[in-house]
Amino acid sequence: MGVGEVLRHKEGEGGAHTGVRVFVASRVLAEEFGVDDTSGSKTVDDSDVVLASTIHRSPAVVAAKEAGLFPAGKTRRPVVANTFIRPLAERSSAVKILDPHILEGLISGNSTTSHAEWLIQTLADSMPANATLSILGKLQRDWQTADRPRHEARIEDFLSKALHRRTLPIAVEVRLLKSTALRDRFIWFSSGSSFDVLHNFTALSSEVLNDNLRFIRHDDRIARQTLQAAEAMESNTQPTMVSITKFIA
Repeated sequence: MGVGEVLRHKEGEGGAHTGVRVFVASRVLAEEFGVDDTSGSKTVDDSDVVLASTIHRSPAVVAAKEAGLFPAGKTRRPVVANTFIRPLAERSSAVKILDPHILEGLISGNSTTSHAEWLIQTLADSMPANATLSILGKLQRDWQTADRPRHEARIEDFLSKALHRRTLPIAVEVRLLKSTALRDRFIWFSSGSSFDVLHNFTALSSEVLNDNLRFIRHDDRIARQTLQAAEAMESNTQPTMVSITKFIA
């Protein structure tokens, strides 16, 4: 029986479950359930019936948008890990973090990188065998090529600490470029999800979040652009860059 037929019979059946959380109906079918441009949405048992023009008013869609919102001081890092990061990472053979300042404190030695260590460790602990994790960021204007060996050694040591619990094979690639247009922060999962990060991963520096943290899902077009930007940074060969690949075999 098709979804439309099931929805037509729902009220008569009393407890049927289609497994469809949001159903975008034609105007004719939507009217059968009292859904129009004014009402926007009606939940019939476990399904939100909406029009294409009112899908944003579905309670399930609204809830999904808020699922990535973690207020300062009210949410601990384990909740971010258990409700957001781990469920996506467990299904992803590749994850890409794009953040111009992700390892800035490590390179400069002037600030903590506990948020980056926690994020990398949480992702690495969750991803399947033979996965690839990419850390893509930016170098400051005053960075000098002569500093590359020292900074790459510092990152190598940092990754060893962040990956100390990982036993399954994984490759972690760090690419920090001096010349890049990267300005904002994103996280891309190969399982099919890509997000803006607002405003900063540094909210994860402590168990109780020290700032609001929000992940906003990309549509398909923006997700493709994010992946393309990540791949361009991964394949970049400019001389003014720091590049490390760490393998756990």
